[in-house]
Amino acid sequence: MVAFEKLVVGGQFTGLLVDGEEETPFVGASLFLDADRGVRVVVPFRGGFGFDLGDDNSQFSAVRRWFFNDAVPPNLVFVSKRAEFTLFGVRSVGYSSNLSYAEGTLRAAVAVEGQRDYEIPLDAPLTFGEFSSQLSGLYEWSGLTAATWRPDLDDEGKVIRLSGTVETVPPQSWVQGEATMTLTSNWMLRPGSGGGS
Repeated sequence: MVAFEKLVVGGQFTGLLVDGEEETPFVGASLFLDADRGVRVVVPFRGGFGFDLGDDNSQFSAVRRWFFNDAVPPNLVFVSKRAEFTLFGVRSVGYSSNLSYAEGTLRAAVAVEGQRDYEIPLDAPLTFGEFSSQLSGLYEWSGLTAATWRPDLDDEGKVIRLSGTVETVPPQSWVQGEATMTLTSNWMLRPGSGGGS
């Protein structure tokens, strides 16, 4: 199994976009994770204002249909040397072009990281039996945390010592529709990450 890199806010991958159609060539693309807009895919292709689209059987004919005819497949696969993502709920958010070069932008509602099961058709809806996610800021929403902190204050109310307790707390579970939702807290020790001055 390939050890893929994680997609983080501000992260970028360059790779190939696959639509699952045998006659469609893979196309180069860049995938980004924007903090405010989510997953964004930029696709460069040949064809602009002066490009003849009649009898178009070229390498970029499918991509031109995605943007010029608003015919983007609902699901795509993005593969690179560093990661693989299956993109669900894909839509075009526009393109720009000059006489011979164009660049389109796609957005995905969901990006699933990791190698996909190619036995399942790409146009199949997203389903899963188990889902795991790491969310920062979850404490504010749930009150569930693995760490608690106790400051010791001097007579002026300034912190002179900070004591912390890190522990695994019991998970919280509930049923939502047909799914059982479970929130757990965890913690880890990373060598070399401690210290101070």
